[in-house]
Amino acid sequence: MEDLLLSPLLREALRKPIPRWFYSGATVMVRLNRKEIGDEDAKIIASILISQFKGQIAIEDFGCYARPFHSALVRENRLIAGVYTLSELDDKLRQMCVLMENRGGRMHL
Repeated sequence: MEDLLLSPLLREALRKPIPRWFYSGATVMVRLNRKEIGDEDAKIIASILISQFKGQIAIEDFGCYARPFHSALVRENRLIAGVYTLSELDDKLRQMCVLMENRGGRMHL
């Protein structure tokens, strides 16, 4: 936890409560520019938001943000994920994503 507070961005964000509307089921769009805020801060912020949101989750660059605990989203059929290659994912998550239903003309994992 101390390492998280070394980042000024994370220190400021973690001091504020998540707004109530976040839990209301409304659509929430978050743009995390890793170039501006850094890879590690973006991954931590994404993980916090994903863990708190109870609705459908769509992640365009899932290869960057994927963590083993996101496999629960696959089981719950709440994940729409985009990856460049399946090799970006760890073995367990890769197997789960391969079993996901293909929607639309392109294959979205």
